[in-house]
Amino acid sequence: RTALRLPIAAAVSAAAALRPSPAAAIDLTLDVSGLRWADIRQGVGGVPRDGERVTVDYMMTRNIGVTPMAGGKIYSTKDSQQPFSWVLGDGSVIEGLDMAVLGRGGIPPMKPGGIRRVLI
Repeated sequence: RTALRLPIAAAVSAAAALRPSPAAAIDLTLDVSGLRWADIRQGVGGVPRDGERVTVDYMMTRNIGVTPMAGGKIYSTKDSQQPFSWVLGDGSVIEGLDMAVLGRGGIPPMKPGGIRRVLI
């Protein structure tokens, strides 16, 4: 199997180098599940499916209210140079991360090369 490589943006967020604008300038959409998200850059190509292995870069931050990045970075896969990989839908990650990649409800699935900021 080939891993689908997707940069995830959020509080599970894009690395600093991938941020095109300040966090406060990005309007996050609130999904019925409570997950807040915004696409920073649309990807192209096929969408991931349950059971498929994906690899993402992410940055975890502290949040102040609903303002991602306001509290500072906790961890970044870019800094550690170790992208995170898992099989979608296998239960090994929090549901919000699967939702952010697979899409559900009003959240569209990510595509390769896309960047999404997600507040979980």
